[in-house]
Amino acid sequence: MRTWILLALVCLVTSVRAEAQTNYGRIRTDGISNKQTITIIGPTPSVSVGNVFITGNSGATSITNFTGGTDSQQIIVICGDANTTIANNSNIVTAAGANITCAVNATYQFAYNAGLGKWLQTASRSGATVAGNNGDLQCRSGTTLASCGDVANGPAYVRYISATGKDSNSGLNWENAKATIWNAMLSLPNATSNTAGQGTIYVSQGAAVGNPVTGMGINLIGPNDSSYSNPPSGWLRAPLYGVLKIIGYDANNGPSNSFESNVGITGCNLQYGPAYPCVWLATVYGFVMKNIALPNYGQVECILIGSAGEHKIGHPFVRFPCAGSKSTS
Repeated sequence: MRTWILLALVCLVTSVRAEAQTNYGRIRTDGISNKQTITIIGPTPSVSVGNVFITGNSGATSITNFTGGTDSQQIIVICGDANTTIANNSNIVTAAGANITCAVNATYQFAYNAGLGKWLQTASRSGATVAGNNGDLQCRSGTTLASCGDVANGPAYVRYISATGKDSNSGLNWENAKATIWNAMLSLPNATSNTAGQGTIYVSQGAAVGNPVTGMGINLIGPNDSSYSNPPSGWLRAPLYGVLKIIGYDANNGPSNSFESNVGITGCNLQYGPAYPCVWLATVYGFVMKNIALPNYGQVECILIGSAGEHKIGHPFVRFPCAGSKSTS
């Protein structure tokens, strides 16, 4: 008899403890564990059995209250339609103090304060679509996302170059890639008609240098060069501020990280025609180039880095012959 009484007591205690865990504060476990997203419709939808909800209104609907809430309960409302408005009123207090007009995939988070009898907005997201390709870093640009590689500065400081691009494109992502490195340098922030801008240029396989002088490469003049104030044809002044980076990029796998994944550029050190170095730097600081394979026809050095004062052929340079891919900084 004692055994049965003891067993009954154990079962009763277990049942009470389970009930307390389930319903304490009237928050049910299936609500706080987000087992499923619940569709809500109408002006006063119930939120008593969950935390994540999606609107499903087929016509214009203004939500004036979320009913069935408990103190400290938090809910996420996903806009599943563009017909719903979440009212800012005595029951719902929005962060902007104004009604929220739903845009599909936008999300809003609210917390319930029983003392006030109000839902208070705590967060929102625009539901922006990821930009660029798989593996691209994402930077916010206003209310949208933009693919970016220069995390310190943001998407305005990044350009993408492709063999299938067009220089009339923005160059802000692969879908709108520019065709030449030259045009990209002139489109970056702080660029002028004869000065390269600052930022990062991602270059894919087969992209062109695009120097207006046939056969010339990436020619940059620093402030200590005698021609800095008036660069000759085929030359640009190096960025006045910041760093210019030119990086080989595999459009499928992200920035190249090994010799095997380096990308080749075209338009310099020509096999048939004028042969100039692919990179010629005269008293330049703050220039980085990596994961770029330069044309190798054995006619000239691939990279020339000049000493102070001169960019002319015949003056002292650090010379790099064309023997595979090059990286300089």
